[in-house]
Amino acid sequence: MAKLSLSGPKWNGVVAQLVERLVRNEKVAGSIPVGSTIPSKPGFPAFPYVHCGGLQLLSALEDTIYYMNPHTVLWIYILLLLAGGLVGFLKAGSKASLITSAVAAAALILTAIPGLFRTGFASGLADAIMAALLVVFALRLAKKRKLMPSGLLLVITALALAFRHL
Repeated sequence: MAKLSLSGPKWNGVVAQLVERLVRNEKVAGSIPVGSTIPSKPGFPAFPYVHCGGLQLLSALEDTIYYMNPHTVLWIYILLLLAGGLVGFLKAGSKASLITSAVAAAALILTAIPGLFRTGFASGLADAIMAALLVVFALRLAKKRKLMPSGLLLVITALALAFRHL
């Protein structure tokens, strides 16, 4: 089994710098305007953001914090869900995995399209779909007692639901 190592010349000080940035930003978060965290340089992608203390991405190129909103988390989850269905089809020949992931992803995409539903309804519907998937993955894990793929998808779904509400 491969080990993750954060030692060596490439990683020297990186973790310490990230922790220092987090601590420094928490101390002065009340005095920094939220809009000042958007990069002003062209070519630097910015996630749509809302100010939340939970899910932050630190840029390695500059002292900028990008905030991810629930919409971004949903799109990442949709991509992971589609990838999981495709892997299930390619590795095990499971058409059910492919069809189920495509249908669930399509439903989630409909909730993610701005203006198609009212914002509150779309968010609630996305949460309900993800909660239903959470139950399906939990039942499959309990039935088959194999961590892959149901356990992994259960964890990913639970994390996506949690990050959408931070």
